[in-house]
Amino acid sequence: MGDFRDFRKKLIEAYVGSEYYGKVDNKAKTIYLNLLYLATSIYTRQLAVRAPTPKITTPYQELRPLARNLKLALEDLTDDVKLGLVLRIAVTDSLFSPMHAIKMGLIYAGEEEYEGSSVAVTTPFVKNISFDDLVVDMSSGSAHNPAFIGDRYFITKKRFKEIYNQSIPKGESGDSVKGPEQANRTETISHTPASGENEKLEDIVALQDVWITSQRQLVTYFADKITPRPIKVISDFDGAEDPYKLLFYNVVPDNTMPMAPFAQVRAIHDICNSIIRRLVWQVENKKDVTAFEDEGDAKKFRETKDGHAMVYHGREPKNLSSGGIDQPSLALLIQLKDMFSWATGNLDSLGGLSPMAETAKQDEMLFASASAQIRDMQDATTEFAREIMKQLAWYEWTEPVRTRMLSKELPGTSYTIPVKWDPSTIDADILDLNLDINPVSMRDEMPELKLSKIEGILNRIIGPLMPFLQQQGMTIDVQRTVEIASDYVNIPELTQIIVPMGGSPGQTEAPAGNPQPMAKPAETKRTYERVNRTGATRVGKDMALVSSLLGANVQGAEQKSIFGGVS
Repeated sequence: MGDFRDFRKKLIEAYVGSEYYGKVDNKAKTIYLNLLYLATSIYTRQLAVRAPTPKITTPYQELRPLARNLKLALEDLTDDVKLGLVLRIAVTDSLFSPMHAIKMGLIYAGEEEYEGSSVAVTTPFVKNISFDDLVVDMSSGSAHNPAFIGDRYFITKKRFKEIYNQSIPKGESGDSVKGPEQANRTETISHTPASGENEKLEDIVALQDVWITSQRQLVTYFADKITPRPIKVISDFDGAEDPYKLLFYNVVPDNTMPMAPFAQVRAIHDICNSIIRRLVWQVENKKDVTAFEDEGDAKKFRETKDGHAMVYHGREPKNLSSGGIDQPSLALLIQLKDMFSWATGNLDSLGGLSPMAETAKQDEMLFASASAQIRDMQDATTEFAREIMKQLAWYEWTEPVRTRMLSKELPGTSYTIPVKWDPSTIDADILDLNLDINPVSMRDEMPELKLSKIEGILNRIIGPLMPFLQQQGMTIDVQRTVEIASDYVNIPELTQIIVPMGGSPGQTEAPAGNPQPMAKPAETKRTYERVNRTGATRVGKDMALVSSLLGANVQGAEQKSIFGGVS
């Protein structure tokens, strides 16, 4: 896995750029346009920015209150394990790594008396694993079914003795795990390998867990490998438990390691910045001077103030210019920037960086098309989060001791009541409940976009169905609609527009003028006028600018598009 680790580190170095605490010390390495950072921020918000909302359903009506309680308990548990942060880190790393792994399990926290018996108290955890610490069977030929998978980690020697109740063999310190042979770890981007070695708060030891898939065993041993025998072998895993979950996007046939999504666009990022550095050098070295035949005239020219007159002898002075931006290079840069957007699934549309079409409807269609290219990644992320949530639900359901006080809303009101959640309140089989997640809840969705969707549903679906809704005794809650719109657009004053028929609550007299709404005329006329205007999309501007730089004759309409339609 060493080659994959080295390539991942170089890709992350390109992502952090030259301004990561000012590490670069010369302009030859300056990153002026960090395309990888831009793509990462957009992709992350399209894939996972928060923990998903659990969905618990059941075909049995009598179990629906229990399903609701389990949903509330899982929401508390996802906050406890910081699942939203774990997913965000996993998604970000998966853009640069062939795969990202998280480790799940239970942390032993002692013993507690429960119904006359002593039971183990445990706490679930969900932990991100660095690709530098990941161990995977490279001979499996598939990322889906490795024969074994594991990770290296550190614990204090004091904690080791508490958990395993045994002494640490001489020489087992964990130093070799971050020794000279590990000097190329990704974490060394920000510090040297030996940084802080003499400032450890506590003595540590390096361990390694390996999950043997076929035997469903978790083997723990010292990572230094001075002591070959295992420290512990755990075999009593339930069928719902699996310590490791993998997230990856691009499978490579007949190979264990998938391909990192941004591995294919790093070259474009590099060449764009190489061209920009060259253009910047050309700008900085561009020189405009005035040439005189006589040295005295040149001196008088330097000393003459702006707007004043001077007498010169000999030939008329000339303005000389050297250097300047190479226009074909600038045109190539614009094309490469568009190529990066295209290679990353129409990044401009995904990130809402600029209009890509001349009309809002066309822009909406382009966004849907761009989303189709990222949908596979969203599906993989959703399945990854679903597997994590299922295991957390199993831990919560089978916990023998823990007690939670849930806050449950009363239907149809704004009131909540406390509900106790502990083993005594669970009187059903978890197989009677169907667990899923709401994938959209993980992703970023602007309030304005939500409001636009509500408006579209009202206009396209509810509006035409209003006569049928009224026949069934239903109508639209206008006050609630305005409250939602007020919340999404962050205009609280909007709710003050809707008042009772008699006026505002403090108003005693009827409003001035006709209190009845004006009747619509019996006949109405509408005039439709279609006007074609030159679009000013970014792509259109870039194409017109490239044509101009390459010496083509740009027409008036294209000139307007370069300047946003201003003539």
